[in-house]
Amino acid sequence: MKKRLLVVDDDASVRESLKRVLEHAGYEVELAADAAEAEGKFDDHSFDLLILDLNLPDRDGWDVLERVSSSYPLLPVILITGLIDQLETLIIPGASALLEKPVEAPVILRTIEELLVAGSKGDINRTTSVSFSSGRAVIKRRRGIMAPDAK
Repeated sequence: MKKRLLVVDDDASVRESLKRVLEHAGYEVELAADAAEAEGKFDDHSFDLLILDLNLPDRDGWDVLERVSSSYPLLPVILITGLIDQLETLIIPGASALLEKPVEAPVILRTIEELLVAGSKGDINRTTSVSFSSGRAVIKRRRGIMAPDAK
Protein backbone atom coordinates (compact mmCIF):
# COMPACT_ATOMS: atom_id res chain seq x y z
CA MET A 1 0.00 0.00 0.00
CA LYS A 2 1.31 3.46 -0.92
CA LYS A 3 2.26 5.84 1.87
CA ARG A 4 0.10 8.96 1.94
CA LEU A 5 1.86 12.33 2.24
CA LEU A 6 0.43 15.82 2.67
CA VAL A 7 2.42 18.74 1.25
CA VAL A 8 1.45 22.17 2.62
CA ASP A 9 3.06 25.17 0.92
CA ASP A 10 1.69 28.51 -0.25
CA ASP A 11 3.83 28.45 -3.41
CA ALA A 12 2.02 26.51 -6.15
CA SER A 13 5.25 25.75 -8.01
CA VAL A 14 6.80 24.20 -4.87
CA ARG A 15 3.67 22.12 -4.24
CA GLU A 16 3.50 20.83 -7.80
CA SER A 17 7.23 20.16 -7.99
CA LEU A 18 7.18 18.17 -4.75
CA LYS A 19 4.07 16.30 -5.90
CA ARG A 20 5.77 15.20 -9.14
CA VAL A 21 8.92 14.06 -7.33
CA LEU A 22 7.01 12.23 -4.59
CA GLU A 23 4.52 10.52 -6.89
CA HIS A 24 7.38 9.41 -9.14
CA ALA A 25 8.94 7.84 -6.01
CA GLY A 26 5.73 5.89 -5.38
CA TYR A 27 3.95 8.01 -2.76
CA GLU A 28 0.32 9.12 -2.80
CA VAL A 29 0.34 12.91 -2.42
CA GLU A 30 -2.30 15.42 -1.32
CA LEU A 31 -1.66 19.17 -1.55
CA ALA A 32 -2.75 22.16 0.53
CA ALA A 33 -2.00 25.85 -0.04
CA ASP A 34 -2.61 27.10 3.50
CA ALA A 35 -3.29 26.09 7.09
CA ALA A 36 -7.07 25.93 6.77
CA GLU A 37 -6.90 23.67 3.71
CA ALA A 38 -4.33 21.43 5.44
CA GLU A 39 -6.49 21.02 8.53
CA GLY A 40 -9.47 20.19 6.30
CA LYS A 41 -7.41 17.47 4.61
CA PHE A 42 -6.65 15.94 8.03
CA ASP A 43 -10.36 15.89 8.77
CA ASP A 44 -11.01 13.88 5.59
CA HIS A 45 -7.89 11.67 5.32
CA SER A 46 -5.14 10.04 7.32
CA PHE A 47 -1.51 10.61 6.37
CA ASP A 48 1.78 8.84 6.98
CA LEU A 49 3.89 12.02 6.80
CA LEU A 50 3.43 15.79 6.61
CA ILE A 51 5.64 18.20 4.67
CA LEU A 52 4.90 21.67 6.04
CA ASP A 53 6.08 25.12 4.95
CA LEU A 54 6.61 27.47 7.90
CA ASN A 55 5.50 30.58 6.00
CA LEU A 56 1.80 30.24 5.21
CA PRO A 57 -0.58 33.05 4.23
CA ASP A 58 -3.36 32.44 6.76
CA ARG A 59 -1.46 31.18 9.83
CA ASP A 60 2.08 30.49 10.87
CA GLY A 61 3.39 27.00 10.06
CA TRP A 62 4.42 26.63 13.72
CA ASP A 63 0.74 26.94 14.66
CA VAL A 64 -0.19 24.22 12.20
CA LEU A 65 2.61 22.02 13.57
CA GLU A 66 1.33 22.49 17.12
CA ARG A 67 -2.25 21.61 16.17
CA VAL A 68 -1.28 18.58 14.06
CA SER A 69 1.17 17.32 16.70
CA SER A 70 -1.44 17.48 19.43
CA SER A 71 -3.85 15.36 17.37
CA TYR A 72 -1.26 13.08 15.71
CA PRO A 73 1.76 12.99 18.04
CA LEU A 74 3.57 10.21 16.17
CA LEU A 75 3.12 11.66 12.67
CA PRO A 76 6.51 12.46 11.10
CA VAL A 77 6.67 16.11 10.05
CA ILE A 78 9.23 17.64 7.70
CA LEU A 79 9.36 21.41 7.97
CA ILE A 80 10.47 23.28 4.87
CA THR A 81 11.39 26.94 4.91
CA GLY A 82 12.97 29.72 2.96
CA LEU A 83 13.56 31.52 6.25
CA ILE A 84 16.99 31.52 7.86
CA ASP A 85 17.90 30.85 11.51
CA GLN A 86 15.01 28.46 12.18
CA LEU A 87 17.13 25.65 13.62
CA GLU A 88 17.00 26.84 17.25
CA THR A 89 13.22 26.61 17.23
CA LEU A 90 13.19 23.18 15.61
CA ILE A 91 13.68 21.24 18.82
CA ILE A 92 10.04 21.28 19.80
CA PRO A 93 7.53 18.45 20.00
CA GLY A 94 6.23 17.46 16.59
CA ALA A 95 9.05 18.38 14.22
CA SER A 96 11.01 15.50 12.71
CA ALA A 97 13.21 17.32 10.19
CA LEU A 98 13.92 20.78 8.81
CA LEU A 99 14.88 21.35 5.17
CA GLU A 100 15.79 24.71 3.71
CA LYS A 101 14.44 25.78 0.33
CA PRO A 102 15.19 25.09 -2.38
CA VAL A 103 14.56 21.49 -1.39
CA GLU A 104 16.60 19.00 -3.40
CA ALA A 105 14.77 15.85 -4.52
CA PRO A 106 17.37 13.32 -3.27
CA VAL A 107 17.51 15.01 0.14
CA ILE A 108 13.76 15.06 0.72
CA LEU A 109 13.33 11.50 -0.55
CA ARG A 110 16.07 10.22 1.76
CA THR A 111 14.60 12.16 4.70
CA ILE A 112 11.10 10.80 4.05
CA GLU A 113 12.37 7.24 3.83
CA GLU A 114 14.33 7.56 7.08
CA LEU A 115 11.34 9.00 8.93
CA LEU A 116 8.88 6.44 7.62
CA VAL A 117 11.23 3.60 8.59
CA ALA A 118 11.70 5.11 12.07
CA GLY A 119 7.93 5.51 12.44
CA SER A 120 7.28 1.91 11.44
CA LYS A 121 9.70 0.80 14.17
CA GLY A 122 7.96 2.98 16.77
CA ASP A 123 11.03 5.20 17.16
CA ILE A 124 9.22 8.51 16.69
CA ASN A 125 8.03 9.70 20.07
CA ARG A 126 10.26 12.19 21.90
CA THR A 127 13.16 14.37 20.82
CA THR A 128 16.55 13.04 21.86
CA SER A 129 19.01 14.37 19.33
CA VAL A 130 19.51 16.43 16.21
CA SER A 131 21.82 15.34 13.41
CA PHE A 132 23.04 17.53 10.58
CA SER A 133 23.95 16.39 7.08
CA SER A 134 23.48 17.48 3.48
CA GLY A 135 21.89 20.80 4.39
CA ARG A 136 19.24 19.31 6.65
CA ALA A 137 18.55 18.79 10.30
CA VAL A 138 16.92 15.51 11.32
CA ILE A 139 15.39 15.11 14.76
CA LYS A 140 15.92 11.71 16.38
CA ARG A 141 13.05 10.61 18.58
CA ARG A 142 12.95 7.79 21.09
CA ARG A 143 10.67 6.80 23.93
CA GLY A 144 11.04 8.97 27.01
CA ILE A 145 12.11 12.60 27.31
CA MET A 146 15.82 13.31 27.18
CA ALA A 147 17.86 16.45 26.61
CA PRO A 148 18.55 17.20 22.94
CA ASP A 149 22.07 16.24 21.87
CA ALA A 150 23.22 18.29 18.85
CA LYS A 151 25.80 16.52 16.73
